Amino acid sequence: MGIAAGIAATGKVPFASSFAMFAAGRAFEQVRNSIGYPHLNVKIGATHAGISVGEDGATHQCNEDIALMRAIPGMVVINPSDDIEAKAAVKAAYEHEGPVYMRFGRLATPIINDNAEYKFEIGKGVTLREGTDVAIIATGLCVSESLAAAEKLAADIFTYLYFEEMNIDPKNPKMPDRDRFVLSKGHTAPGLYSALAQRGYFPVEDLKTLRHLGSYLQGHPDMKHIPGVDMSSGSLGQGISAAVGMALSAKLTNDDYRVYTLLGDGEIQEGQVWEAAMFAGFRRLDNLVVIVDNNGLQIDGPVDQVCSPYPINEKFKAFNFHVIDLKDGNDMDQIADAFKEARNTKGMPTAIIAHTVKGKCVSIADTCGDFLYF
Repeated sequence: MGIAAGIAATGKVPFASSFAMFAAGRAFEQVRNSIGYPHLNVKIGATHAGISVGEDGATHQCNEDIALMRAIPGMVVINPSDDIEAKAAVKAAYEHEGPVYMRFGRLATPIINDNAEYKFEIGKGVTLREGTDVAIIATGLCVSESLAAAEKLAADIFTYLYFEEMNIDPKNPKMPDRDRFVLSKGHTAPGLYSALAQRGYFPVEDLKTLRHLGSYLQGHPDMKHIPGVDMSSGSLGQGISAAVGMALSAKLTNDDYRVYTLLGDGEIQEGQVWEAAMFAGFRRLDNLVVIVDNNGLQIDGPVDQVCSPYPINEKFKAFNFHVIDLKDGNDMDQIADAFKEARNTKGMPTAIIAHTVKGKCVSIADTCGDFLYF
């Protein structure tokens, strides 16, 4: 860093690169006194930032670098979200007069900004997805994770189930005659937790502990520790079997409760889903409602390109299901009509094929430069 400062003092534009732990940690005094204080035109490229350094351990996982660099007057901090933005950031850093700290991770990241309208500008955020209800603001590696989080939210269906459809009592979560819900696509847990908290099963404030060590709100639902969760889930394809078992149990003892389960359209590529559907149809479990979140995407890409499950409705019909084609699974009126129809269906289980948009009404902002939020 000292050599880079000397080069900059002669009018040139040096780029100095090292691990973030060294560039921002070990060399902080030199960066502060030799680069920041005289406002020299040095560009610092810090790699392996944050926990992305992974197996190198805690001594190399520099999470303080943004705070350290932002504390230096005049230092611009840029945290690119993908390869395209990283290239644009380097060019912008070169053109900027003054010290710049560029933060890069170690791991490969998904391409996010591959559109013709994308333009990088220091200090200006980019809206990646429009929304009206929730704003998620992220930077760097967290942008792709935030997009993934938005895609996991099935908020509209959760809201209707827990506030309108299901017979439940947050004050008595183990009420014997309660309706049951099984989140078969267990990775959508943040959406479920939000609904449970808003309904009163546990404090809304606890949502901030999601996935924290020691928190009861982990990445997948856990019936042992989370009030309101009727079945632990996470391994795709297995939740519907548990839901079928619950529905069968109600029939065996003449109980009136109903059972609901939410599956992903990529999840129904699992063979176990259809074994459970065959059993439910054969047993005429009209107290069972299977909801398929048909958003068209799974982790490896579009479902019709990975392993097409279509036609989904005809498959469920073949297993003796009453099928409801929910044209807009984000529209509350249509959701209400679908569940009313399911409740009035007798002699066979119901499958609601909900055509949804991933992250509907969730805006994702990718911010760089002077505005950094996580």
